[in-house]
Amino acid sequence: MATFTGNGTGSNMYGYMHARVVVTRTDNSNGTTCGITVACYAVSDGGSSSFISGRVSKNEACTAWSDYSSQKSVSSGGTTSMTSFTFTVDRAKTTKTITCRAQILGGGTGMYNGLSDTASVSVTIPALATYTVSYNANKPDVTASVQGMPAAQTKYHGIGLTLSTNQPSLTNYIFKGWAENASGNVVIQPGVSYTYTGNVDKTYFAKWELAYKKPEISNLTIFRTATPDGTTKNEDGEYMYVSFSWAQDSSITGTDAPTINIGARIKGSSSNYTTCKTETSTSGTSGTYATTVSFGSATFAKMSSYDIRIIIADNRSSKPSGNDGIASITDTLSQSYVLLDFSPNGIGIGTTALSNKALNIGVDTDIDGTLTVNNISPLKGVEIVGTVLNDNDEEVLLVFRFGPIIMIQIRGIVANTGTTIGDGTCANYKPKQNASTILGTAGGTSDGNNHYCRCWVSAQHGSISLEYVDYSGPGKWYGTLTYILDSANASPSSSS
Repeated sequence: MATFTGNGTGSNMYGYMHARVVVTRTDNSNGTTCGITVACYAVSDGGSSSFISGRVSKNEACTAWSDYSSQKSVSSGGTTSMTSFTFTVDRAKTTKTITCRAQILGGGTGMYNGLSDTASVSVTIPALATYTVSYNANKPDVTASVQGMPAAQTKYHGIGLTLSTNQPSLTNYIFKGWAENASGNVVIQPGVSYTYTGNVDKTYFAKWELAYKKPEISNLTIFRTATPDGTTKNEDGEYMYVSFSWAQDSSITGTDAPTINIGARIKGSSSNYTTCKTETSTSGTSGTYATTVSFGSATFAKMSSYDIRIIIADNRSSKPSGNDGIASITDTLSQSYVLLDFSPNGIGIGTTALSNKALNIGVDTDIDGTLTVNNISPLKGVEIVGTVLNDNDEEVLLVFRFGPIIMIQIRGIVANTGTTIGDGTCANYKPKQNASTILGTAGGTSDGNNHYCRCWVSAQHGSISLEYVDYSGPGKWYGTLTYILDSANASPSSSS
């Protein structure tokens, strides 16, 4: 609170009476306005009157007056309060001054009738309170030099401040925005207009992120090679040659070389990768890497494909928080290519043929169903040669068709080997009823229980049958194979 007083001269009232203005300024709690109370007094300098009234200015510009008060008495040498009025003045960014006035007026029939006196006073209105908004570089490296930092700004009480959009810069770092403390999260994004409305001093802290990117792998090449140190492609090789280019961020502090890891697993497998090789490169930021590896402690099987994974891990401790600094790439090492491939995952054709054979299958082979070879020369055929079958093995039956002539050849039959059936008899064939019981006798004769084995070859009737028949009941067939020849070029049909 502050008080300001001004006195009139009284010259218009014969020097016996003058006006006095008293102004009380109250600084309101909102900090943006002041309350102004203007009071008018009549002061006697030696005379007296019972007919004095007064009024005061009632606005900041002092252009309006209040109404005159009622007439009051002023004793000789005394002071009488006439009237008062209160109004509000807005504070500004700078200090300002206003003028307030009070006026007295004589009335009645005495000597002061129609005479007046005016008093004025200057009142100071304080400026708005100010606060400082500053910006802290918050350097991750205390020796670094930050460029383009915004200057501090002045915030006036009750008036929003548009913050600077200047973006500082720091070599090898990305400016991410402003936080409210050194370790806080970004609250103001770079370049975004933001208005600060607080009425306290404020400091914003720059947030930085290392200008970093993960390692990169490019130009990957993998292929099979024949030897542990081979560098040339060999489709039958059981080792793998690997080469690729790599690079890691060169802008950040430190040049520790990355770790390179080569892993492999059977293609399509969900198992962990087997480590083929782990090595730290001798170059710090980029290079070309080439090596030949095996599948862990084993080699890469010719008839298998493999998932291959290359990992580059940045070992430097100055990576940004939350960035693992790891890059990876995958590829497939295909199985060996062959001329004719019978493997479950085969993709090619063939193995190297033996010198005296047109086709050599060098792996165990299962043929489910009937193998039929059409239109072969009468002097050539297909022969299956293997170990002697025991009582638990299944029979092997091949049917060869060339023109109207049909040959059935059985090699390695249960309980007898080397038997060829080419006519209407069963020769030495002994069928079996199940895995352990051999039935009947050879040559199509009964075993005494109405069990017969017979082979029927009839080109005239267009049919071939190899049967084991049980005549003791309604009739039971075991292992029957029948081909019906519709024409010379027709395909056989079978039933069992």
